[in-house]
Amino acid sequence: MNDLINMSFIYYNRALECIDKNNISGAKENLEKATEIYLKDIDILNLLGICEYYLCDFNMANYYWNKSIRINNERNIAIDYIDKLKTDEFKSFMNRYNEGLDYLNGEKYEDAIEIFNGLLKYENKFIEIYEIMIVAYLESGDTINAQRYIELLSKIDTGNKSIEIYKCKLLEIKNKFKPIEKEVKIRKSSEKNYKLGASVGFLMIILLLGSNVITYTNLQKEKNENIEIKQKWEKSKVEYAELEKENDKLRKDISNNKYNNVMVKEQRNAEKYYFNKKYERSIKEFKNILNNTSDNSTKADAIYFIAAAETKLGEMEKAKKYYEIYINDYENSSAYDEVLYNYAMILKEENQIEKSKEIADRLKREYPNSKYNNSKIAYILSK
Repeated sequence: MNDLINMSFIYYNRALECIDKNNISGAKENLEKATEIYLKDIDILNLLGICEYYLCDFNMANYYWNKSIRINNERNIAIDYIDKLKTDEFKSFMNRYNEGLDYLNGEKYEDAIEIFNGLLKYENKFIEIYEIMIVAYLESGDTINAQRYIELLSKIDTGNKSIEIYKCKLLEIKNKFKPIEKEVKIRKSSEKNYKLGASVGFLMIILLLGSNVITYTNLQKEKNENIEIKQKWEKSKVEYAELEKENDKLRKDISNNKYNNVMVKEQRNAEKYYFNKKYERSIKEFKNILNNTSDNSTKADAIYFIAAAETKLGEMEKAKKYYEIYINDYENSSAYDEVLYNYAMILKEENQIEKSKEIADRLKREYPNSKYNNSKIAYILSK
């Protein structure tokens, strides 16, 4: 397991390097690779949630922060992030955001621009808003403002793969309306298009090789600069080779059943069903995971979510069954205090006072600093 954690942190560190360069899209890609390897590190999950937040995928941000809290709910900054999503101010923002999208989809570009320009005052680092503004300006033929927002997007998300697409669209619009006076101008325009095409092709190569590849486009630079570039390139190849060695080790781990990447993806999908309130589908997926894994941590998570989903569906007997399994078999698991709390609450509602007090007393003794050791537990113990 330590090898997997170390492997995931290679991608985590690459993500941090991307963030230092304002490459949020690149950071997200690396963090997603990290979670595919190891899904239980709260630093990785929290940072991925932040990337999703600034990329305006608020549902996924909420998902990753909730996942982080499930692993550790004590002094976890993800709690503050989720609280922010629940504020009236953010809800008002989302209403305006959706209103702006309706205008955009209805081709009412001026109205959309007015709304999203106002939303940037709420948060000027929301990447998707810049993309929406670019689209709206391009569609309305305002190439000056479109170019301005492309430049802004290039600064706040340097690795955004849509930037080159927007640039090509902008160039296409400009060329469409540019008056053709001389044959010389046509040749120059053709040369520009060729250069842009070459730049796009080179960009794709860079994206395939990874964020550590050193890029250069001017082959006529001074000799000392070329030497420096070559040295950086050689360094990046060494780093890439090291990463490949780690990948080879990971593949061997998978073949030896030390790690099952498919199971991680299934777990993630099952949790998404739960957080999207599709409880029956979530239960089905987690039961499938439960029957196909030998990893105790994965089993504990599956049992917790099945119990929680059954509770949401009002199936208290089924919920109690899985809470009891968790309490008896997974005492050192991350959600143990919450499971004790939930089970005590169900028993209280069913007037099983003595058994409820027994579980509440256990929670108070074993987890005195838990947020679940609260006034409701004190009330049960006072009975």
